Amino acid sequence: TWTWNAAACGLISTYEIFSSAGVNISGSLGVLTWTETGLLPGSAYGRQVRSKVGIAILASSLSASVTAYTLPVVPGPAPAGAPAFTLGVSSLTVYWTSGTASVGYNAVGTNYEIFLSTKSDFSVLHASASATTLSKGFGGLMTETTIYARVKAINGAGQSSDWRDLSYFYLPYYSTVWVAGSGDWNVGSNWSKGT
Repeated sequence: TWTWNAAACGLISTYEIFSSAGVNISGSLGVLTWTETGLLPGSAYGRQVRSKVGIAILASSLSASVTAYTLPVVPGPAPAGAPAFTLGVSSLTVYWTSGTASVGYNAVGTNYEIFLSTKSDFSVLHASASATTLSKGFGGLMTETTIYARVKAINGAGQSSDWRDLSYFYLPYYSTVWVAGSGDWNVGSNWSKGT
Protein backbone atom coordinates (compact mmCIF):
# COMPACT_ATOMS: atom_id res chain seq x y z
CA THR A 1 0.00 0.00 0.00
CA TRP A 2 1.39 3.36 -1.08
CA THR A 3 0.65 6.50 0.97
CA TRP A 4 1.62 10.16 0.52
CA ASN A 5 0.94 13.59 1.97
CA ALA A 6 -1.59 16.01 0.52
CA ALA A 7 -0.25 18.73 -1.74
CA ALA A 8 0.04 22.21 -0.19
CA CYS A 9 -2.41 23.74 -2.65
CA GLY A 10 -6.01 23.44 -1.49
CA LEU A 11 -7.21 23.11 -5.10
CA ILE A 12 -5.60 19.72 -5.59
CA SER A 13 -8.21 17.04 -6.09
CA THR A 14 -6.54 14.01 -7.68
CA TYR A 15 -3.26 12.08 -7.59
CA GLU A 16 -1.58 9.63 -9.95
CA ILE A 17 0.95 6.89 -9.27
CA PHE A 18 3.64 6.14 -11.85
CA SER A 19 5.83 3.08 -12.28
CA SER A 20 9.61 3.30 -12.68
CA ALA A 21 8.95 3.06 -16.44
CA GLY A 22 6.93 6.29 -16.30
CA VAL A 23 3.53 4.64 -16.77
CA ASN A 24 0.44 5.82 -14.87
CA ILE A 25 -0.62 2.63 -13.10
CA SER A 26 -3.28 3.99 -10.74
CA GLY A 27 -5.49 6.24 -12.84
CA SER A 28 -6.82 9.31 -11.00
CA LEU A 29 -7.14 8.97 -7.23
CA GLY A 30 -9.04 11.21 -4.86
CA VAL A 31 -7.41 9.71 -1.77
CA LEU A 32 -3.95 9.70 -0.17
CA THR A 33 -3.42 5.94 -0.26
CA TRP A 34 -3.49 3.24 -2.91
CA THR A 35 -3.09 -0.53 -2.66
CA GLU A 36 -1.31 -2.09 -5.61
CA THR A 37 -1.95 -5.76 -6.41
CA GLY A 38 -0.50 -8.36 -8.75
CA LEU A 39 3.09 -7.87 -7.56
CA LEU A 40 5.71 -10.59 -7.26
CA PRO A 41 6.77 -11.68 -3.75
CA GLY A 42 10.16 -10.54 -2.45
CA SER A 43 10.60 -7.95 -5.21
CA ALA A 44 11.52 -4.26 -5.36
CA TYR A 45 9.17 -1.70 -6.89
CA GLY A 46 9.88 1.99 -7.49
CA ARG A 47 6.95 4.44 -7.64
CA GLN A 48 6.37 8.19 -8.03
CA VAL A 49 3.28 10.32 -7.38
CA ARG A 50 2.03 13.58 -8.84
CA SER A 51 -0.97 15.79 -8.17
CA LYS A 52 -3.50 17.33 -10.57
CA VAL A 53 -5.86 20.29 -10.23
CA GLY A 54 -9.46 19.25 -10.90
CA ILE A 55 -9.94 17.84 -14.39
CA ALA A 56 -7.44 20.25 -15.92
CA ILE A 57 -4.26 19.16 -17.60
CA LEU A 58 -2.24 21.19 -15.08
CA ALA A 59 -0.23 18.74 -13.00
CA SER A 60 2.72 18.86 -10.65
CA SER A 61 6.04 17.32 -11.51
CA LEU A 62 6.64 13.77 -10.34
CA SER A 63 7.81 13.23 -6.78
CA ALA A 64 11.13 11.63 -5.99
CA SER A 65 11.07 7.90 -6.61
CA VAL A 66 10.39 5.68 -3.61
CA THR A 67 11.33 1.99 -3.60
CA ALA A 68 9.55 -0.62 -1.48
CA TYR A 69 9.82 -4.39 -1.29
CA THR A 70 7.04 -6.93 -1.23
CA LEU A 71 7.30 -9.59 1.47
CA PRO A 72 8.94 -12.86 0.43
CA VAL A 73 6.98 -16.10 0.60
CA VAL A 74 8.04 -19.34 2.25
CA PRO A 75 10.25 -21.34 -0.12
CA GLY A 76 8.74 -24.53 -1.50
CA PRO A 77 10.01 -28.10 -1.22
CA ALA A 78 12.27 -29.64 -3.83
CA PRO A 79 10.62 -30.02 -7.26
CA ALA A 80 8.48 -33.11 -7.80
CA GLY A 81 10.58 -35.94 -9.14
CA ALA A 82 13.86 -34.24 -8.17
CA PRO A 83 16.04 -35.13 -5.20
CA ALA A 84 15.52 -33.21 -1.98
CA PHE A 85 19.18 -33.74 -1.14
CA THR A 86 22.39 -35.42 -2.20
CA LEU A 87 24.88 -36.91 0.26
CA GLY A 88 28.66 -37.22 0.05
CA VAL A 89 31.44 -38.04 2.45
CA SER A 90 30.72 -35.60 5.33
CA SER A 91 28.87 -33.37 2.85
CA LEU A 92 25.28 -32.54 2.01
CA THR A 93 23.52 -30.54 -0.71
CA VAL A 94 19.90 -29.48 -0.14
CA TYR A 95 17.37 -28.33 -2.75
CA TRP A 96 14.17 -26.26 -2.65
CA THR A 97 11.93 -24.17 -4.92
CA SER A 98 11.18 -20.45 -4.87
CA GLY A 99 7.64 -20.94 -3.57
CA THR A 100 4.41 -22.79 -4.25
CA ALA A 101 1.42 -22.25 -6.52
CA SER A 102 -0.80 -21.48 -3.54
CA VAL A 103 1.26 -18.54 -2.21
CA GLY A 104 3.31 -17.49 -5.23
CA TYR A 105 7.01 -17.59 -6.09
CA ASN A 106 9.89 -15.40 -5.01
CA ALA A 107 11.68 -13.49 -7.75
CA VAL A 108 14.82 -14.81 -9.43
CA GLY A 109 17.85 -13.71 -7.42
CA THR A 110 16.05 -13.74 -4.06
CA ASN A 111 18.43 -14.36 -1.18
CA TYR A 112 17.90 -17.56 0.84
CA GLU A 113 19.31 -18.42 4.24
CA ILE A 114 19.90 -22.08 5.06
CA PHE A 115 20.43 -23.52 8.54
CA LEU A 116 21.66 -27.00 9.45
CA SER A 117 21.30 -28.38 12.96
CA THR A 118 21.79 -31.59 14.86
CA LYS A 119 18.58 -30.80 16.77
CA SER A 120 15.08 -30.87 15.29
CA ASP A 121 14.22 -27.60 17.08
CA PHE A 122 17.39 -25.95 15.68
CA SER A 123 18.56 -25.05 19.18
CA VAL A 124 22.08 -26.03 18.07
CA LEU A 125 23.37 -24.46 14.86
CA HIS A 126 25.65 -26.84 12.98
CA ALA A 127 26.18 -24.77 9.83
CA SER A 128 24.58 -21.89 7.96
CA ALA A 129 24.94 -20.22 4.58
CA SER A 130 23.24 -17.90 2.12
CA ALA A 131 22.42 -18.53 -1.53
CA THR A 132 20.67 -16.81 -4.42
CA THR A 133 20.13 -20.14 -6.16
CA LEU A 134 17.74 -22.97 -5.23
CA SER A 135 20.35 -25.31 -3.74
CA LYS A 136 23.27 -25.15 -1.35
CA GLY A 137 26.11 -27.53 -0.57
CA PHE A 138 27.83 -27.97 2.79
CA GLY A 139 31.08 -29.78 3.51
CA GLY A 140 33.02 -30.82 6.59
CA LEU A 141 29.93 -32.05 8.44
CA MET A 142 29.98 -34.49 11.32
CA THR A 143 29.38 -38.07 10.23
CA GLU A 144 27.23 -40.62 12.05
CA THR A 145 24.91 -37.70 12.80
CA THR A 146 21.35 -36.76 11.92
CA ILE A 147 21.29 -33.33 10.27
CA TYR A 148 18.13 -31.19 10.04
CA ALA A 149 17.84 -28.53 7.34
CA ARG A 150 15.59 -25.52 6.80
CA VAL A 151 15.51 -22.48 4.53
CA LYS A 152 13.87 -19.04 4.43
CA ALA A 153 13.71 -16.25 1.85
CA ILE A 154 14.91 -12.69 2.51
CA ASN A 155 14.04 -9.61 0.43
CA GLY A 156 16.28 -6.62 -0.27
CA ALA A 157 14.97 -4.78 2.80
CA GLY A 158 16.00 -7.63 5.10
CA GLN A 159 12.45 -8.88 5.68
CA SER A 160 12.23 -12.66 5.78
CA SER A 161 9.65 -15.35 5.23
CA ASP A 162 8.88 -18.11 7.68
CA TRP A 163 11.14 -21.16 7.63
CA ARG A 164 10.60 -24.14 5.35
CA ASP A 165 11.76 -27.35 7.04
CA LEU A 166 13.41 -29.27 4.23
CA SER A 167 14.04 -32.65 5.80
CA TYR A 168 16.49 -34.46 7.98
CA PHE A 169 19.38 -36.58 6.84
CA TYR A 170 21.66 -39.17 8.39
CA LEU A 171 25.29 -38.75 7.41
CA PRO A 172 26.86 -42.20 7.57
CA TYR A 173 30.41 -42.96 8.62
CA TYR A 174 32.67 -43.82 5.72
CA SER A 175 35.57 -45.90 7.03
CA THR A 176 38.92 -46.08 5.27
CA VAL A 177 39.18 -49.13 3.03
CA TRP A 178 42.49 -50.96 2.98
CA VAL A 179 43.54 -53.16 0.10
CA ALA A 180 46.18 -55.85 -0.02
CA GLY A 181 49.59 -55.12 -1.41
CA SER A 182 52.08 -57.85 -2.14
CA GLY A 183 53.51 -60.43 0.21
CA ASP A 184 52.19 -61.97 3.39
CA TRP A 185 48.74 -60.55 4.34
CA ASN A 186 49.53 -60.53 8.04
CA VAL A 187 52.28 -57.98 7.57
CA GLY A 188 50.84 -54.52 8.04
CA SER A 189 53.38 -52.85 5.81
CA ASN A 190 52.06 -54.85 2.83
CA TRP A 191 48.67 -53.12 3.02
CA SER A 192 47.91 -49.78 1.44
CA LYS A 193 45.06 -47.29 1.74
CA GLY A 194 42.28 -47.68 -0.78
CA THR A 195 40.61 -44.82 -2.60
